[in-house]
Amino acid sequence: MTVQDSTQRFSSRVDNYLRYRPGYPAEVVDLLKKECGLTQDSIIADIAFGTGIFTRLLLENGNRTIGVEPNAEMRRAGEEFLAQYPRFSSVAGTAEATTLPSASVDIVTAAQAAHWFDAKGAKTEFARILKPAGWVVLLWNDRRNSTEFQRQYEQLILTYGTDYKEVRQQGMTLAIEHFFGHSAFRSREFKHEQIFDCADLEGRLLSSSYAPQAGEANYEAMIEELRRLFDKYQINGSVSFDHDTRVYYGQVRITSISTMAPEEEFVPDEKNFHMSPGDFRRNGHAVVDWIADYYSRIESYPVLSRVKPGAIRDSLPASPPASGEPFKAILGDVEKLIIPGITHWQSPNFFAFFPSNTSGASILGDLLSSGLGVQGMLWATSPACTELESHVLDWLVAMLDLPNKFLSTSSGGGVIQDTASSSTLCALLAARERATNSASNRRGCDAKLVAYTSTQAHSSIEKNIQIAGIGRDNLRLIEVDANFAMNPDALSAQVQRDRAARLIPFFVCATVGTTSSNAIDPLAEIGPICREQNLWLHVDAAMSGTAALCPEFRHIHNGIEFADSYCFNPHKWMFTNFDCDCFYVADRKSLIQTLSVLPEYLRNQASESGAIFDYRDWQIPLGRRFRSLKLWFVIRHYGVEGLQYHIRQHVELAQQFAQWVREDERFELAAPVPLNLICFRRKAGDDVNQQLMDRLNRSGDLYITHTRLNDQMTLRLCVAQTNTQQRHVKRAWKRIQEEASLIHSQRE
Repeated sequence: MTVQDSTQRFSSRVDNYLRYRPGYPAEVVDLLKKECGLTQDSIIADIAFGTGIFTRLLLENGNRTIGVEPNAEMRRAGEEFLAQYPRFSSVAGTAEATTLPSASVDIVTAAQAAHWFDAKGAKTEFARILKPAGWVVLLWNDRRNSTEFQRQYEQLILTYGTDYKEVRQQGMTLAIEHFFGHSAFRSREFKHEQIFDCADLEGRLLSSSYAPQAGEANYEAMIEELRRLFDKYQINGSVSFDHDTRVYYGQVRITSISTMAPEEEFVPDEKNFHMSPGDFRRNGHAVVDWIADYYSRIESYPVLSRVKPGAIRDSLPASPPASGEPFKAILGDVEKLIIPGITHWQSPNFFAFFPSNTSGASILGDLLSSGLGVQGMLWATSPACTELESHVLDWLVAMLDLPNKFLSTSSGGGVIQDTASSSTLCALLAARERATNSASNRRGCDAKLVAYTSTQAHSSIEKNIQIAGIGRDNLRLIEVDANFAMNPDALSAQVQRDRAARLIPFFVCATVGTTSSNAIDPLAEIGPICREQNLWLHVDAAMSGTAALCPEFRHIHNGIEFADSYCFNPHKWMFTNFDCDCFYVADRKSLIQTLSVLPEYLRNQASESGAIFDYRDWQIPLGRRFRSLKLWFVIRHYGVEGLQYHIRQHVELAQQFAQWVREDERFELAAPVPLNLICFRRKAGDDVNQQLMDRLNRSGDLYITHTRLNDQMTLRLCVAQTNTQQRHVKRAWKRIQEEASLIHSQRE
């Protein structure tokens, strides 16, 4: 959309705009006083002041304010609205040509308008009219979409708005990207509420430039849908919008305006194609804004991607670009080309598999890790990378009440791996070398080593057995009990049979929270068998281990004192983005001797002193990321108390869902529900359950997956996403019941 178009977009909407658009909190003026030196003597140019909604706030502070507005109808309405203020005047002008004298104002403001400006021209004009050390202040009222009503309203304007998608993408991201450029800027956010009756809500909708007006296509359908939404969500005859008022403020570098070419044409002394720090700042803000906007609207997307195989590749150019492209175009293609192919793992309606959740603190920690670009293979290559990792993993020993032998200050210690699969492989290799006195590393395996896990254990164990050279034939899958947990008696009997066959039992993997049903293997019974038989006991607590943050759930670790190694995934249920698995060993010497290879180019004095850890010797790859930074951010942001609160909430919601299943005679639980995974099924056979799952997932309302328990198809619903609340779980159960009823009626 062009700037010329934007100046006339609101001509027919002036009355609604003035009456129904949100105002701005008084705290904004307090902020300008504190941060921008605003006094009653300050002269302000309020650009695109429209009907004067924000301008009035400045005038009430006693400031001389000049409203600049290109739209004649809006300007006349604003002049009438502000007629009582003697310190107000207005001019016909645009952001790019205000008509104001040079160096005539102290502060330039633009409220809910900067996305319409030609950024380069407006920035140059602002710098011209500002006095030295003047400030630019950009404001934006954003609907928070924090309620189901607001999310449905968002969907309505996406459906009926003439160009809402384009307008939405032109928001404050581009304003800050282009206005402040290489200059420093800051931001603040304030929250406020707007309440409507039905007529007011219609006026609010029709004040938007993208809403069809009476007589235009889709108008009647839009208003009908709006009234339906109002009737559905009104409380005592009203609904509300929650708003975030975002304020971005900074100083434009005036001295550069007359001496520099436009920013887009700047050419450095030496040719290079890198992103400058200033460009990175602008683009980085754009990405953070995009992510924040994504989370605010994530529930408007179908949870499971609906694209057909090959659709994403077909939408991409056949060849790479010969010349670099503008960042704006790249980010725009994320929305246009990539988002359709995304299954929204962070949606609060994602109940499939086990989660891979994240949080704002984790995302920012990971961003910082990427910015530092550390390769932490050795202590010497970044001491902070190694030492923070050791320290944070020691914190987690206490937080989960794990045995002290897993502390780095003991004979053991912890390390961050990418996934539980890698941790299990490392444990398997260390166990292999312990069982063969390191002979396997020298000459390979001899097909006598035997490993054990349950029939319900993760498939990665079978893959690791292949990788480690043990062979699938030497992996014993131990039967489980009625609760799908490993049967200790069956384990003991199988070990005895293998020893009688002159094989060498060496490794057991027990699971705290199996993938199919969240079954918890009885460590207190398995552990003594392993100790008596000199078997390495590895405990895989990938998702469920996080529950031990809460004392009332620590029974899942009963018997953990017998473990030689242990792992759990903060990237599943501890709000830390993928990848982050915490792996502990009781004897780090066994692990290091198994995995250490020391070429000359890695030798260094710190490593040879023996006083530090080189985590390259605790994992398969040589290189490693600064993963502990995001985990540190998460623990410090939430605190133990905050983490416990959300874990308890998820377990409580899952237990409530399980109770709903028990109370509906059409359904049954297929397994116990110790924590946050519910395994259930419709009492009508596999075909009905398959149909039920397929219909739910196709609807886009939620996403669940399945397993087979007792040779019956079983539906799985896991409550563990960061932003999942009671309303999401209630809605999931309601949709399950609705689809079950529809299937039943269609079969009759």
